[in-house]
Amino acid sequence: MRYLFLVACGCAALPLAAQAPLARDTSRLGPATVTATRSPVPLAATGAAITVLSGDDLRARGITRVVDALREVPAAAVVQQGANGSLTALFLRGGESRYVKVLVDGIAVNEAGGQFDWSQVTTDNLERIEIVRGPASVEWGSDAVAGVVHLITRQGGARTRGHVALRTGTTGAPAGGPASATGTREATAEGSGAIGAWRWSVGLGAHRGDGLAPFNNRWRNDTWSAALQTAPGTATAVAFTLRGTDGHFQVPTDGAGQFVDSNAFRLERRLTLGLDVQRQLASRVRGVLTIGTNELRAINGNDADSPGDTLGFLSSNRITVFRRTADARLVTDLGPGVRLTTGLEYMAQGELNDGRSRFQRFPATTTRFDQRRVNTGLYAALVALPDEHVTINAGVRLDRNSVFGSFLTLRNGVSLALGPGTRLRGAFGTAFREPNFNEQFNTAFTRGNPGLRPEQTRSWDVGVEHQVGGVFRVGLTWFDQAFTNLIQFVGAPAPRPNYENLARAAARGLELEWGLDPTALDWLVSGSWTYLATEVLNPGTGASGTFVQGAALLRRPRVSASVTVGKRFRRLGTVQLVTQHVGQRADQDFSRFPSQRVVLPAFRRYDVSWDLPLHRRDGAPALTLRVENATDVRFQHIFGFAQPGRVVMLGVRAGFGR
Repeated sequence: MRYLFLVACGCAALPLAAQAPLARDTSRLGPATVTATRSPVPLAATGAAITVLSGDDLRARGITRVVDALREVPAAAVVQQGANGSLTALFLRGGESRYVKVLVDGIAVNEAGGQFDWSQVTTDNLERIEIVRGPASVEWGSDAVAGVVHLITRQGGARTRGHVALRTGTTGAPAGGPASATGTREATAEGSGAIGAWRWSVGLGAHRGDGLAPFNNRWRNDTWSAALQTAPGTATAVAFTLRGTDGHFQVPTDGAGQFVDSNAFRLERRLTLGLDVQRQLASRVRGVLTIGTNELRAINGNDADSPGDTLGFLSSNRITVFRRTADARLVTDLGPGVRLTTGLEYMAQGELNDGRSRFQRFPATTTRFDQRRVNTGLYAALVALPDEHVTINAGVRLDRNSVFGSFLTLRNGVSLALGPGTRLRGAFGTAFREPNFNEQFNTAFTRGNPGLRPEQTRSWDVGVEHQVGGVFRVGLTWFDQAFTNLIQFVGAPAPRPNYENLARAAARGLELEWGLDPTALDWLVSGSWTYLATEVLNPGTGASGTFVQGAALLRRPRVSASVTVGKRFRRLGTVQLVTQHVGQRADQDFSRFPSQRVVLPAFRRYDVSWDLPLHRRDGAPALTLRVENATDVRFQHIFGFAQPGRVVMLGVRAGFGR
């Protein structure tokens, strides 16, 4: 019955053509976004810092993992624990990795409390990726503290078209690693079209790799997705989306990054479904109902390395995590250029963990963790364009959680046109992260604290953007965030809980970004530069020195930059070079006890891509080449965990359609 519910009800709000942007400003302000306000508005009308990445552009460059695209976003730091497929986190504007809300077609896919592993997320069949930097809890509730990343599935069109692609290549071993170059294989297929009054799209992707170690380090990812929606102009607009992944990663390393384990692994299967229904209820009122679910099933295993292995810690955990959402909202046009969105969201969360473990020769033990909680949120957001020079945003939200009680968030923003091509914007907001299940409830090894308050932030930013002739743009943004009520582990004796709201921290910095309009010229030029300063204001009782008074937060570079330069040639296709610079950042050496603070050195990485069509007609076969880390630089995102060396991928793709 549970799976019947999943298939019947689905999940995630798919942006529909029926949700028209504020018509008055569409041509003047450019492309629309759905993430910043939950209703499509022009980018410049949001008052927020937003980056939009095209799925077609990413695939043309051979980028199949979403994290490789996010590395180029201002103030985004990707941290990967070794080979592709290993645990991967995203830090945005210096916030914790749990401070980024992750959406698939409008449905939250984070675990309760914000945790999310990016290792199994691919660009297969994505229309675009929208990244909002700054607090967004008014629109999306918990976890949207430092920003939101929204993955939007490709929508079908009136024409039937698609493509298939095959790639294979090698991955270089890290310096001093135990293996030589290893293999990688990928195959993808995507299609879209129309059947009567319906638009559809489907996508399949299979990705395989041999990892970095000579043993127990293979990984795989299978991704499937689909979207079905009514054609534009339908009285009742209906959209259904599906995205599933099946991933497996063999873990050869211990907690310090040493290649010592011959059979540890993680298996995870994720299913996200969404159903979105919209109807015009009156001349100026549109009703929207979204029903969605996200479910993650995972197995973490670490059995004996041999029949005589009785000296280590052996374990097996089966984990099920789910979020089920129902969101009803009214979008009301109060007058020319004024839109009010009001809504009520209901979310049920749950986590089930069945574990088995044995330490050395002691008898094996079994554990079971099974907890549920419910959150309801009432919100209102206003977008107003009183004249051609000013846009105003305001919003408020009240969340009620069945465990920690109520929490209020707000957001305000303004955007001003100062002259031809120049716009000034500013925003202020608050946001929160709810405690995760382990922090609130007792487990076999820790004592939860149901009295915890959510972690929260107070954030503001101000920026200016200038466009030259509609071809070149440059933007500068200053941001400032204060994080309070940070939850820390406390080694207190029973019956005191093991988690308390203790620490405080701050993150502030400067974002510079620029670029040419890729549709105006044959040159592809864009880039960003970020300065970030983080500081622990009150360490609380941070374990192992991870929070040190006055010190920087771990694994956030002070300076980072990305520059893309490309050229479209008439006969030679498109060539692009991406340069990424990651500056020094603090980390912790956990191979010692007590752990010691270390500094990871800066590094610079170069990625090259070449897309060579074999004929000028649309959909003609093309050869593709992608070289990641072309200079084979040696670096680490986490101390002790080496990253892959040079990656070379050669492939072919072909399109079809009419």
